Amino acid sequence: MLNFEKVTKELEEINKILDLNAGVIKRLKTPERVVEINYPVKMDNGDIKFFKGLRVHHSSALGPVKGGTRLHPEVNIEEVKCLAFLMSIKNSLSGIPAGGAKGAIICDPMKLSKSELSRVSRGYIKYMGKNLFGSNIDIPGPDMGCTQEVMSWMLDELELLKGFHDPAAIAGKKVVLGGSKGRINSTALGAVKSGLEALEKLDMNIEGLNVVIQGFGNLGWNAAKILFELNANIIAISDITGALYNQKGIDPIDLKEYIDQGNKLADYPKAKIIDPDKMLETKCDILLLAAIQNVINEKNADNINANIIIEGANSPVTIEAESILLDKEIFIVPDILANSGGAIVSYFEKVQDNYEFFWEIEKIEKKLNSIIVENFDKVYKISSKYNITMRMACWFVAVEKLNRAIIYRGKLL
Repeated sequence: MLNFEKVTKELEEINKILDLNAGVIKRLKTPERVVEINYPVKMDNGDIKFFKGLRVHHSSALGPVKGGTRLHPEVNIEEVKCLAFLMSIKNSLSGIPAGGAKGAIICDPMKLSKSELSRVSRGYIKYMGKNLFGSNIDIPGPDMGCTQEVMSWMLDELELLKGFHDPAAIAGKKVVLGGSKGRINSTALGAVKSGLEALEKLDMNIEGLNVVIQGFGNLGWNAAKILFELNANIIAISDITGALYNQKGIDPIDLKEYIDQGNKLADYPKAKIIDPDKMLETKCDILLLAAIQNVINEKNADNINANIIIEGANSPVTIEAESILLDKEIFIVPDILANSGGAIVSYFEKVQDNYEFFWEIEKIEKKLNSIIVENFDKVYKISSKYNITMRMACWFVAVEKLNRAIIYRGKLL
C-alpha cells in the first residue's frame, strides 16, 4: 500500500541537489485540501446504501488541480493523498499548467448495475458540491475502474448543479460531449514512446525484441497493440485471470478478440499458462508493468531479467527494489514519465473544450509524442549531468518548477 510519508521522502533526496526552501518542502508535504464524504445511494432493490467519496487537492501552485477518480473497493485516503502528490509531480514534469489532485469512490464497480453505477457516480459530484469542481478549480478525470461513460455522467451532474455548460471541468468523457480523440490509448502511447526513447539511448531497435506485459486492461492492451504493430515479439501477457507465455509470440489483437467473446485470458489456446509471478522473471528485452503497484519488490527484484522496465502503472517498483534493479543495470523508465500520456491528453482536452475547436487524432498523437520526447530528453540529460537515477531526474525537473512557482506566488511570506 502507498504511504504518504514514504512517497514524499523523495523530496528529501532531491533536496540534497536542489537545496530547496524549507517552507517549500513543508508545503509540498502538506496537501492543500482533503475532503471525505459519506453519501446515500438508492440501489436497484430499493435499499439505501452509503458510499465513501474522497478527493485530495495537493498543490495549486501551477494552476487548477487535476487528476483521476478511482473506483475500487480497497482504495483509502492515504492512497489518494499519495496519488494527488504524484499528480503534482507528473503535471509539473509534463509542462501542464495544473496542480495535482486525486479522487476515489470506495466501491466495486463490477458489482454495480449500470443504473447503480450512474447514481453512485452522480452522487459523488452532487455531495462533493458544485464549488469543489470546475475548469479553473479542480478537473476530475478517469482512473482505475472509471470509464468514459462514468466521466460523462459526472459531467452531466456537475452541469446540472452549476446551471450552465462547463465541459472543460471533467476530463476523459465521451468525444461527443467534448472529450478528446485519442484519450483512451494516450497512456499506452506515452508509455510506448518513452520506452522507444530509452531504446534509442541504449542503441537498440524495437523490431524483434522480446516483450513481457503485466496487465491487459486499457493500458496493457493498447500498449501491446502498438508494440505488436511495431513488430515487437510479445512473449508473455497477464491479467487478473492468469498469465500466458509463448516464446514465438502472442498476437494481442487475436487475444483481445478471444476475450471479447466472453473467454478468459488464461484459457487462450495459443499460449501456455505460466505462474503470473514467474512471468515477471521471464528473460526479455522489455518488461512493461501495466497493472498495480509494488509488483516488483525486494523479494523478487533480484530475479528480474529484463533490459528495460517501463512503469506504465503507478509505483509498480518499490524503492527497495529499484536499487537492486539498478545494480543489475536495468534501465527503468519511471512512472511519472512513462504514464504521463493520459494526463497530457487530458490537458489537450481542456484546451479543446475552452476553444470549442477539436483536433484530429493525428495532431493529438503528434503533439503527445513531441512532449514525451522533449520530457524524456530533458530528464535523461539531468540524470547524466548529476549522475542520478531517471526517477530522481524526473523529480529534479518537477520539484524545481514547483519550488519556483510557490516562491514567486509569495506563499511563504
